[in-house]
Amino acid sequence: MRSRLNDGRGDPLNIDLTCKACGNNRFSFSQAHTDDAPVLCIDCGHRVGTLGSLKAMVEQAVLDSVGQTQSGDQPGVTVRGAPR
Repeated sequence: MRSRLNDGRGDPLNIDLTCKACGNNRFSFSQAHTDDAPVLCIDCGHRVGTLGSLKAMVEQAVLDSVGQTQSGDQPGVTVRGAPR
């Protein structure tokens, strides 16, 4: 999943979420849009986390891009983000 976010300085921030099991970046989201809803890799079926954990990873990538840190990476997904 690639997303263009504003990093607070007006520059877009690209975030690449990738399954740690197979490297795929396409995920299946439950129709229940709660933070504890499971998120699965479409290609290999690996449970990459929950909707809440993915939200937290994206938020952390944004904070990291502006020099703030809070927590580490979640186990099922690799997050790579860098301001353009």
